[in-house]
Amino acid sequence: MPEGSIDNQGAITSTTGKAELTADTGKVNNTKAITADTDVTMTGKTDVINSGALTATKGAATETATTGKIENTNDVTANTDVTLKANTDVTNSGKLEAKTGAATLTGTTGNVSNTNDVKAATNIGLTGGKDVTNTGILTAGTDTVLQAGGSIDNQGAITSTTGKAELTADTGKVNNTKAITADTDVTMTGKTDVTNSGKLTATKGAATETATTGKIENTNDVTANTDVTLKANTDVTNSGALKATKGAVTVTADTGKIDNTNTVDAGTNINMDAKTDVTNKGALNAGIDTTLHGGDNVDNQGTVTSQTGLAKLVADNYTVNNTKDITADKEIILKAQTTVDNTAKLDANTYAELTAGTVLTNSGAIQTGTDALLKAGTDINNTGSINSGHDSKLNAGQDLTNTAPITAGNDVEMTAGRNLVNTGAINAQNNINVLGQNGSVTLDKGGSLDTQNGSIRVETKNTADQTVGKISVNAPITTRTATENGNIDIITNHGDINFTDNVIVNGTGTLTVEAQVGNITGLRHDKDAIQPEIKLQSVNGSVSVYTGKGDVDLYEILAKNTASAGSKDGKLALYKIDGDIVALVTSDIGSNMDIKNTNVGHKIIISGNKVDMGRY
Repeated sequence: MPEGSIDNQGAITSTTGKAELTADTGKVNNTKAITADTDVTMTGKTDVINSGALTATKGAATETATTGKIENTNDVTANTDVTLKANTDVTNSGKLEAKTGAATLTGTTGNVSNTNDVKAATNIGLTGGKDVTNTGILTAGTDTVLQAGGSIDNQGAITSTTGKAELTADTGKVNNTKAITADTDVTMTGKTDVTNSGKLTATKGAATETATTGKIENTNDVTANTDVTLKANTDVTNSGALKATKGAVTVTADTGKIDNTNTVDAGTNINMDAKTDVTNKGALNAGIDTTLHGGDNVDNQGTVTSQTGLAKLVADNYTVNNTKDITADKEIILKAQTTVDNTAKLDANTYAELTAGTVLTNSGAIQTGTDALLKAGTDINNTGSINSGHDSKLNAGQDLTNTAPITAGNDVEMTAGRNLVNTGAINAQNNINVLGQNGSVTLDKGGSLDTQNGSIRVETKNTADQTVGKISVNAPITTRTATENGNIDIITNHGDINFTDNVIVNGTGTLTVEAQVGNITGLRHDKDAIQPEIKLQSVNGSVSVYTGKGDVDLYEILAKNTASAGSKDGKLALYKIDGDIVALVTSDIGSNMDIKNTNVGHKIIISGNKVDMGRY
């Protein structure tokens, strides 16, 4: 052997004392068992190579390579601490056990590699200036810490009985394939990526995975008593169940996307926040709030339950797509810069709000305790039922199409910037307002407007072409209150009004049909054919039909009080008019008045030039 080294190939026993091997300028090589009553110490100026079993019955076992490496291939057992410390690499394949103390493997400037079980009453530490690799089972009474200047590759189960488990890679990645269980916190931090396929359990604390500049790929369950956090600079991909029993689950992708395919349970909040896309296919169950936020898109394909809070899906730049049921004790919000597409049930104990910068498409049932609000910058296409405890409001910047039932505990409001088409049954406890700002309103067959205690107003405000701003009533319109509050107003600015179904005020309210410019028409008897009997009626109130410029051509007007019909600049034709007071007016000198049947209570007012009165 070179001068300054130790080569021991014989068994050593120190019955009541220590065993110490020190090479001041060289290395230590040991191949046989060394047993001491107190400490076993091996110190080499360069390397320490040990293949013998080391036992420190009452003391510590220490291997130190001051400027070199350690290679340990046999078991090391100490009553107190087990320490393997080298300037360069530490390689261990023997079992290490510190019965009342700590087990520490340190490669100050090199790698640490452990392939066997390590057990300590207190802490276990694997620290490498470069990489740390472990395939052994690590069992610590308190903390387990793996610290690498480079990367960490852990393929051994880790248990920290009363403390934490911490894996930190200062400049590289963390890869874990085995179960890690800690009494307090479980933390995995990689400068680049974190890849985990082992089950993580933080019995009393938090579980955290952090990829400072890279991505996270988690494929196994992560469970914590408090919070579960997955935070990456780029992408987060999760296929493991995440559970924060008393805390929050937070998944963050600072510059990338989130893809979750497993269940997420949180005692408090669930938050998924990505710079680009959030895609969720797992069931989300939050004790309080659930928030999915994508800088670009949000695609939710998993059920969402917020037990005492809200549920929010927000896409800053593009789309929100939801295909599974969402239930919240408070509000439900779906909001996107471009399109929102919902195909599932939304059940909010307070309100639901769907807002799209362009097109909003809903085919799912919406149930709310208070308001249901649907708003689109361009079009709304609704084929899903809406049932709100208070108001149901649909507002489209351009076209609005509804084919489903809409029910409100208070009011229903439907507004379109251009055209509005409804084939759904609309029922409100109070008022219904239907507005086509610059287009037409079509109330088509299969639908209806029906209020219990309020009024109905159908209106277009187009001021250009009367064919653009028309109202087509092809479905029944009814108010049911017995009071004067049950008015019906059907109003156009420049637009025709056409009836192929009945409009009835059941109480003392007034039915008003008015066009500033436009014809008011409905199917009626003529000499060639008998059409359906379309009536405009106020059972205990009045009916007023008037156009400023255009013809009035209707079948039947019925009123308990006053029934009036007229045109300032056009013809007036009725098959039947019935009222206590009847008023018939045409102002244009060249316009005809043709009334087939008139039933008057006590007074009739007729003003016109060419009047043809039939049965009177």
